[in-house]
Amino acid sequence: MATKGPAYTFDLIVDRLDPALGFAWKLDYVDVDGAEPLAGGLLRARRIEFDEAVRRYGKT
Repeated sequence: MATKGPAYTFDLIVDRLDPALGFAWKLDYVDVDGAEPLAGGLLRARRIEFDEAVRRYGKT
């Protein structure tokens, strides 16, 4: 979550990648505040459900 502007998101949706899954597309939400810093400036973040993402990062 940005604390100063400007801030950006990068969203990429690939439609119908695997029809056997039973849905055309899906969003994965990650807990960036709880991410583990890795070498090279990378982060490892756990996946979270939509409700938790809104609670943590949604507008109030």
